[in-house]
This record gives sequence, C-alpha cells and structure tokens, in this order.
Amino acid sequence: MPRKKPPTGKVGVYLLRDIAIAVLEAHLFPPVRKIVSRRGGPKKHEVTSRKNKKNMPALSRITLEGDYELGAFYWLESNSAIVWYKHQPFTIRFNDGELTISYTSDFLAKMEDGSFTLYEVKKSNSLEDKDVQARLKSIRKALSKTSVRFEVLTSDELNAQPKFDTLASLYGQTSTAITQKKVIETAKREFLLSLKYLGGSAKMKALKSVSPFVCEAGLAVAIFDGLVTSKYRLPICDGFDVSLTPAGYEEC
Repeated sequence: MPRKKPPTGKVGVYLLRDIAIAVLEAHLFPPVRKIVSRRGGPKKHEVTSRKNKKNMPALSRITLEGDYELGAFYWLESNSAIVWYKHQPFTIRFNDGELTISYTSDFLAKMEDGSFTLYEVKKSNSLEDKDVQARLKSIRKALSKTSVRFEVLTSDELNAQPKFDTLASLYGQTSTAITQKKVIETAKREFLLSLKYLGGSAKMKALKSVSPFVCEAGLAVAIFDGLVTSKYRLPICDGFDVSLTPAGYEEC
C-alpha cells in the first residue's frame, strides 16, 4: 500500500525528489484527477484497457477526456514497448526559480525495459503558445534530473488518419491487446472480401501487375503501420498512391 502520509501530506502527491517512489506506488491508488463531463467541454470516454487487464488489472478501467486522449489510448494499447499504463497517475511538485509548480501528466507508462515514461497529450497548435512552451520547458528540465522520461504526444500524430480509424476498428475486432500478430490474423479473415471488393479498382489492378500474388501478411503489416485503412471494403488509401511497394514492405 502507498504510504499513509507522504511528505506532501496527500496520497498521490509527491515531491520531485520522490518520483522514484511515485512511479512504484502509482498503481495502488485511483487517478488523482476525476474526469467529469461538462456541457461544451471535451467528450468523456469510458474504456477498458486489455493491456492493463492482463498486466495490471487494477488499472483496466479508464476514463478519458476528449478525442486526443482516446487517440493516446489506442496508441498506448498498440505500443509493444509499453507493459501497462495509468491515466492521471500522480502529481509532482517542484521549484523552478521562485515558482512552485504542480504537475500531473496525462499518462504514466511502465516500459518493457523496466523504466517509466510520463506522457503529456497536447493539441498540436497549443505548442505555439508561449505559456505552454514555458511550462513544458520547466517540466522537461525538472524531469531530466530524474530517471523518469518525459514525452509530449500531439493531436496531429495521435489522430492522424487512416491510423486512428485503423486502430479503433482493429480494437473492436480483437479480444486482446492490439499487436501486429492480431492485426495480421484480423486482416487475413477479411482479406478475400477485400480483394473481391477492390478487384475492379485501378489501384488493385496496378498492385497485381507489380506482384501476381498479393501478400495478405504484407497488407496487414501496412494496415498496422497506418498506411492502409482497416475498413477493408474501402479503397486503398493515398499511402499506396506514391509507391505500390512502400519502403520496408517486401513483395511476396
């Protein structure tokens, strides 16, 4: 159990010097900020993490704030370097000059190598704001003195299409965490239907002319990496317009 009375006097709130304790205790108490629905505010999403259900059951139910955090959810679920994660994990306090700063990250992740990373989700254009820049600079500076990494995830990368719809669609079709293996299995199940639908398209004819046998596993990997839409009955996306055999994907 977490200490009853941490140095700050409040469970879930730590001084920067105690962040190594914070990351180890984070799974023992609820998120430090409750997400509520407000009229005109970001949409609240109630989700279940299959990754956490397997590796850290206490954190399987998550309440997210807005579509950007939903994008982060799919990104975290599909990131093989992450073992488990927590939303609104804890608050750290530190001094920056004469200022005392309190900071709560959007996510804490336990990485496969045993380390921890704090993730901040930001709307891409907010990074142009000088106040946001100053706050992030202060947080980076403080955390650079610890063993905990800090990364900013932007809305442009989290909600980029077709990857966002791809991950959402695949998550709804699998019963475990999103992995490349599961994506390939899912793609294979509907691959023949895809070919039937796409068979008369100019893109598919061109693709077949490059390779007589279109590899379903190769297509699945492209789906996983967001190059192709996972809504199999839709045309192949623009990612295949530039090069029918993208770098890193071998013909079968």
